Amino acid sequence: MKKTVLLFATALTATAALAQPNLRAQKTYGSSGTDLLYQMCFSKEEGMVVAGSSASGISGNKTVAAKGGLDFWIIKLGKTGNVKWERSIGGSADDRLTDIKPTTDSGYILAGWSISPASGDKTENPKGNGGDYWVVKVDKHGNIQWNKTIGGSEDDDAQAILQTGDGGYLVAGISMSGISGNKTGKNINGGPLLWNTYDIWLVKLDKDGNIQWDKTIGGTADEGMIYHIYTPQQGSNRRKLACRQAPDGGFVIATSSNSNKSANKTENSYGGSPDYWVLKTDAQGNVLWDKTIGGSGEDYVSALDIADDGSILVGGYSWSDPSGNKTQDHRNSDYWIVKLSGTGTLLWDKTIGSGSDDILQEIQHTSDGGFILAGNSTSGRAYDKSEPRLGENDYWIVKLNSNGAIEWNRTFGGTGNDVPYAVLEDQDEPNVYYIGGYSASPVSGNKTADAYGDPDYWVIKLMYHTATSESTNDITTSNKLSGNETANNTSFRIYPNPVTTVLHIQNSGKATYVLTNQAGKAVLTKTINGNGDINLANLTAGIYYLTNTATKTTQKVVITR
Repeated sequence: MKKTVLLFATALTATAALAQPNLRAQKTYGSSGTDLLYQMCFSKEEGMVVAGSSASGISGNKTVAAKGGLDFWIIKLGKTGNVKWERSIGGSADDRLTDIKPTTDSGYILAGWSISPASGDKTENPKGNGGDYWVVKVDKHGNIQWNKTIGGSEDDDAQAILQTGDGGYLVAGISMSGISGNKTGKNINGGPLLWNTYDIWLVKLDKDGNIQWDKTIGGTADEGMIYHIYTPQQGSNRRKLACRQAPDGGFVIATSSNSNKSANKTENSYGGSPDYWVLKTDAQGNVLWDKTIGGSGEDYVSALDIADDGSILVGGYSWSDPSGNKTQDHRNSDYWIVKLSGTGTLLWDKTIGSGSDDILQEIQHTSDGGFILAGNSTSGRAYDKSEPRLGENDYWIVKLNSNGAIEWNRTFGGTGNDVPYAVLEDQDEPNVYYIGGYSASPVSGNKTADAYGDPDYWVIKLMYHTATSESTNDITTSNKLSGNETANNTSFRIYPNPVTTVLHIQNSGKATYVLTNQAGKAVLTKTINGNGDINLANLTAGIYYLTNTATKTTQKVVITR
């Protein structure tokens, strides 16, 4: 089977016992000014897309002109990290990208915050005095198909976007606006009297970007707080809300909240400071349940994921002592992970940190049932951190098993500020991870390419070495990344997974595929020669198993709605 997703491809030999993972490759993309990578996603074709914001024109290895202020900057990468295409999308003022997702037509949907008037690529003026949600749909080549400005009279900040089972989209973020512009619900906390008086705002779009409904959700105090530390770039880009689609077609939302029991919030704050607030809605945005999770200090949400079994992982950073729901002491600001059942029952919590500030940015469940965490750290070797500090801020990557115990942790960076925002596990090869963020470091530490500006996109490939690998210190030392690809004719590749409607299958030969439900009943059979698709639109959401009857290979398929 040809691996079409593998980025920074590298040959591996026979399997052996796993050791500490190593930095196997890295790539810097940047210009003379500010370039902030904020999200990554795999492409339905070969490679992946990295996306964020850029304030620079043509310079460094950026070949597209600026539109004005910050622009969305998206780069399509091939399997070796080579640039297939790049696009700068924006108006004459600031446009800050916060999320990107692949779409079923092989394109991409982008969301962010914009204060630009109608100019450049932006076709609509602002709705009010603050920023608006800005949603942009592009085709597989990055060409704009449509864009929508969505907002009320005050500040509205889109944080996440998802494609829904009907081909439309859900945009989730925070809003200070009352009834005005596109916003049909009043500001729950009474209006924009103080800075950061935000509510959660959900907006459902059809496939062409037309609004179908919107929901305002909150308590009578503030939602969506962040803690501004370190650099202005990091403060402006830190995640304030995360959203994922649940297996039943509803949505799980996680943010920080200062509210006591009021309006949509059913539980009081634990400490008078921000707590984690986790909500589950149905497919129409109606709240089904909510949970307040926190200790006596400050607890800020930054990450959310849903595992294959439907359990919910919420991550962030915490200053709380053991109190409330928090069972372990803090050293300073620590990573704090909580695991909930699909119905909101708290299963466990883990505090992970060292002696200084450790700020979790992203979490993803892994193919072995565990979790990988990406964040930034100013700490040296202490407590849970096994490697020394390299610069002002370093990438600190932590791998947990299914019970939250640390399996390994690694520190990457140079002498400057290096902050990761995105982490992905390779879809074909377990224990291979891509971490993306920004770097302002020169060649130093384990960063091998000089900075183009301050800062740049920095993407690294992290993987295990086996006992038969040729080196235990294999770090690519230039911006040109290459390697060999090995065929595997005994398996097959499926994507996307989780899937809403159409499942794509790639294999080297002809085979019959059988899809069974959790009871073992065959619900679909199809013969495919090489690459093909299976339409799952008529099946209910849940976990299924797809078997290649020729090789007897089975893969889990998660259908969401």
